[in-house]
Amino acid sequence: MLTDEASQIQEVRYCLKTLREQMAARQNSTNKKPPANGYKVSVTLPTTIVANGNTVGTELETHVCSTEESAKLRELSKRLYAQMKETEKRHQEEKDRLQAESNEFRRRLDERSERLKLVEGKVVERDKKVEELERLLGGMEREAASLRDNISASEAELLQWRAAKEEGAEKEQRIEELEKELAVLKQKIHHLDDMLKCQQRKVRHMIEQVRTWHIDISENPHPTPKKILPTRLE
Repeated sequence: MLTDEASQIQEVRYCLKTLREQMAARQNSTNKKPPANGYKVSVTLPTTIVANGNTVGTELETHVCSTEESAKLRELSKRLYAQMKETEKRHQEEKDRLQAESNEFRRRLDERSERLKLVEGKVVERDKKVEELERLLGGMEREAASLRDNISASEAELLQWRAAKEEGAEKEQRIEELEKELAVLKQKIHHLDDMLKCQQRKVRHMIEQVRTWHIDISENPHPTPKKILPTRLE
């Protein structure tokens, strides 16, 4: 579209130049200053005149003021000039529109790039938190397994003492110690199980949050990361 309008502008400018040259040529071809209302054109008309039986050659110099033709040329010049200006205006408007679109596209691209960097930074941060939680979960699971082994061993010993035939203070004391030990171990394992479930929920939430960010990046031209709440490790 801009190429077509540029061609039109060149064509109009060429027409105006030609008109000016023609009008200047007309003016320069006159022998006297033309009247204010037109151009004076000197025309030499060779004429053969017969007078008293003799052939006489005369030259008749005629001065013609073509006011109507001059007005038409001026009107055409004005019309072509107005057409050129209108075409230049449309050309500039189209250029400005394309420039504005280009600037807007660049702005959105820069904004998207910044948001992607922000999301990438949050993803890296979340990955570190997830790794930290996974290490914590691994330690808690090992501790829970050790507690269960201790509970199993204490329960087995308690059964043995209860099944023993001999009676006495030593037996009663050991049974009481084992029962207290089992109660403490069971309380610890219960608390540890609660902590494990809590940390597992945190890990699942972080993984889901990262997955949501990836979806936002792929589907939303301007992804806005959700507000990240600090995670307290217990």
